Amino acid sequence: MKLAFALALLSLVALAYGSSHSEAPDTSKAPAADNTDFYMFRSYEPSRLTQNYVTFIMNVWPLQSPYGGPNYFSLSDSHFYEILIENTGDNIEDLIYSFMYGTKLGGKNINVTTRGADFECAFVPTNVTIPGGLGLNIGTPPNYIPIALKTLGSITSTDQSKLNWIETYQLDAFTGPKTAPGARTPFTQVGTTPPNSVFTKPFDNAGQKTFPDYDTYANAYIYNVNVPLCPITTTLTGKVFVGQRTEPFFIYLGGIFDLINFVPIPGFPNAIQSSSVYNDLASKNIISFVLEVPGTCLTATGTTTDTIGAWSIIRQLIHQGALHVAGKQVSRLANPLINELVIGVNDKFLFNSADPKDDGTNFLNYILYPSFPEIINVLFGATVNSVLGTSFTTIAPATPRLDLGIAFGTGIPGVNALGPGLGSPAEYMRLNLSTAPVARANQNPLGVIAGDAAGMPNGRRPGDDAVDVVLQVVVAGKLCQLFIGCNTSAGATVAPIAGVKLYDGTPISANDFQNVFPYLNSPIPGALNAGRNTNSSPSSGLSLPSFVAIFVALAAGFLISFGFFR
Repeated sequence: MKLAFALALLSLVALAYGSSHSEAPDTSKAPAADNTDFYMFRSYEPSRLTQNYVTFIMNVWPLQSPYGGPNYFSLSDSHFYEILIENTGDNIEDLIYSFMYGTKLGGKNINVTTRGADFECAFVPTNVTIPGGLGLNIGTPPNYIPIALKTLGSITSTDQSKLNWIETYQLDAFTGPKTAPGARTPFTQVGTTPPNSVFTKPFDNAGQKTFPDYDTYANAYIYNVNVPLCPITTTLTGKVFVGQRTEPFFIYLGGIFDLINFVPIPGFPNAIQSSSVYNDLASKNIISFVLEVPGTCLTATGTTTDTIGAWSIIRQLIHQGALHVAGKQVSRLANPLINELVIGVNDKFLFNSADPKDDGTNFLNYILYPSFPEIINVLFGATVNSVLGTSFTTIAPATPRLDLGIAFGTGIPGVNALGPGLGSPAEYMRLNLSTAPVARANQNPLGVIAGDAAGMPNGRRPGDDAVDVVLQVVVAGKLCQLFIGCNTSAGATVAPIAGVKLYDGTPISANDFQNVFPYLNSPIPGALNAGRNTNSSPSSGLSLPSFVAIFVALAAGFLISFGFFR
């Protein structure tokens, strides 16, 4: 019975990761190496609106339950987390911002003569002094015993002495391409002497007893940084933060991947009603890499374009003596939902390991002849015909989809075009730096298709409704309805439902997020005692009923052990 229960529990865990907000089956097996979302936008916090700053956000490790202790969600020290930037129009990365993660224990130092194979870096000498972990004096005479947990008490912005798991990272800049990168140049904290290139990641939000004020604690690890490899001679500064945040992707995940188990067409019988209750990720956290860089550091000297391209990747970290060398690329993401809804299952791993410059050879047919609109036709075509009294053979736009080739492969002329064109399409996110940012209160979640030129697909902001934009652009041919990228004429590729604002029922806007760096919201705490234990504070100690319950439990155990109960 116990074995059956354990196997069932393991199956549930596997299913949870397998059906995650994840880009491919292989990366779902290694969530710490799975980048789930990417954002790039002109910084719009009030102090930045008139300045030229760009914010990048790379999210990794999907479906984090806030109560996921005792280990929580440490990043991988066997991978590089990277943001690649293209600024010359050849579809090859010109700048690489690379994050490398590490950890150490708290507590007093101990001498180590042997090292475990997976303990820190292989090149570290075997006879070293390192932190041995927080411990407690137990027994008589007292023995110092390292604890089994990553925390031993409350942690604040001014006192981390009870933290037993210290997470750090380095951020380095390289010139591209990634196959032959330039020399490593570290980002450094502003104002430190000597320049400090090691940054701290705040521990995950275990709960309100562990972190009485998590916001203040985490915000202490927002760093002002000197930006290397900037063509401007004067020193320009940016910001960086790496840490847990509330999942910012709003999606009716269960409904969508249960064969669109709702009606996404407003006005149709039983159409889904817009409500935040459908956001299946509302109770989940994510790990976010947030980097803000002056726009002048991102454009190439001598180029005439103000548009840049970017995408995120994760590569294996290989030790070669004392060097950390990048190995195989295991994950890639730029525009949302491309690998999930456009690339065929048999090619998802290829997409994760491929470079944008090769997309024309590898994936162009997926863009020009997408299957997802035809899946929608299979699921809803008969319903549309029945309700409208029509006889459409398909409600999907006609192919080839040149509008999607432009949206995802070349950029939109006059908006964010970058690259050689449809002859050599490349899927990455494009952002026109000459388009002014829009204040949070005035942003339209549908971005370009709703007249907000600073929104998706001209970059992507946290409040842009990625799901609804993809539904309207990919499924309903909204760009072609706007006379962008039609293969012969406007009417030839517009879907019968082109004028319908398809949606998944999960509203989102910029007002759902912070108005300042790092924009994403503080993570949901692991212990939410309100509504679970309203009679006492989580740190108030044992109440009389608690002592009674403990006494009864101990007494019952005593009687059972002596055979009184059978």
